[in-house]
Amino acid sequence: MGEGQRLAELLTRSQLQNNDQAEETCPRLQESVCGVAEAAVVSATVVHRLHKCEHAGQHSECAMHRCLNACTRKLREQKKGLQQVTYTLKGQSVNMPLPAQLQPVDFWARYQPPPPPEPGQKRLPEDIEAELRKQEQELNELALISIELPDNVLWFEPPTVVRWDGEKGFWSTEDCHDTKFNEDKQVITFRLGRFGPIGLAAYRYFNLPYQSWEMKPDLKNGGIILSITATVVIVEFHIKGDKVCLNALQNGATNALQDIVGTYFKPYFLIKRMKRGGVDIFPPVDAFCYVEGSAPKHCVAEDHLYHCMAHASSVYNFAWSRWNLLAGRRNMILQMREYLDRRRLANHSTLHATPLKATLVDCTEFSQSFVSEVVPGLKFYADLYHLLQHQASPQAKKIMKDVSYSQVHTVHEMLQKTRVLSYS
Repeated sequence: MGEGQRLAELLTRSQLQNNDQAEETCPRLQESVCGVAEAAVVSATVVHRLHKCEHAGQHSECAMHRCLNACTRKLREQKKGLQQVTYTLKGQSVNMPLPAQLQPVDFWARYQPPPPPEPGQKRLPEDIEAELRKQEQELNELALISIELPDNVLWFEPPTVVRWDGEKGFWSTEDCHDTKFNEDKQVITFRLGRFGPIGLAAYRYFNLPYQSWEMKPDLKNGGIILSITATVVIVEFHIKGDKVCLNALQNGATNALQDIVGTYFKPYFLIKRMKRGGVDIFPPVDAFCYVEGSAPKHCVAEDHLYHCMAHASSVYNFAWSRWNLLAGRRNMILQMREYLDRRRLANHSTLHATPLKATLVDCTEFSQSFVSEVVPGLKFYADLYHLLQHQASPQAKKIMKDVSYSQVHTVHEMLQKTRVLSYS
């Protein structure tokens, strides 16, 4: 307190002759007074005193006082950001200033997982126990985090914990250790060596390829039923007009997406809701690069065949064939039959479609090997629609002629998004 008063009185008694001298003298005292003010040595009375400067001919504040006022305002702002919190420690009350608002704090604890033992290496139980104890001590230095998984998403495998790396600009598993997943409680626990935005990653194509699929007309309620048996889930769509609904969803670990079962949407919105819910059975064009066991087909011929199937979906039943997977890129094989009366259903015929033609082959699902010989009596047909114009019954031709275009478009869109021929 005495040093601050001495400096202030020394400056008050000084007689400055001109502005140049004032600009030269005040900055020299500014550093000393700033240090005193930041150390809380200068009292409030000294800070607010005015210095009589003769060079201006009136009372004004010199550079010293401006510096003191700035330091005082800074100290007041720092004090304003704190709040006093009283704690009881060993029977005594202790006042502790805490920040009124959350402040970011850097945290980084390095952890290197121990390497796996070399093949054939023998270790004593004491060495193993000591190593485990050391590893546990190192893990205790990391932050322990538990997250309850959202109940609106289906998880088919334990998610991978990732952290956003702002410096590199991508998600990374670095500094994420000791992950444990409780499937019954849907809780994931892990340790983190560095804080930041955290995400849970899952394999997008977990339900690809499909095990089987089937599309048939709904003779009772009208519309088209498309059923897909994926790797885990069993999904059933009901297509009616220009809308589609999720008619059934089986084998889910939770009740996610059950709230939209039976509700009709435009195909785009239903696909979006299912993807957000973790059921992604809508592979993009490059999905075959990441899915083992897929059989990508000729894209133009596949899309054209979907058009023909959509046009005949009101009267024909199409289904998966086990010969399709190994048939090759330019060969698409599926089962088909007329579906007009459940009581009188014929056996499936095997359709073989290529970019050049469509025909029925003399082969069934129970044949020992695939036979590409054409059924006797069939002529050349350019595509499936051309084939049905000559092979379908008169009743089926009439229904196909009066079919709703909006429904044909919706069926084609669902077949195009699921790509049942390339992933089954």
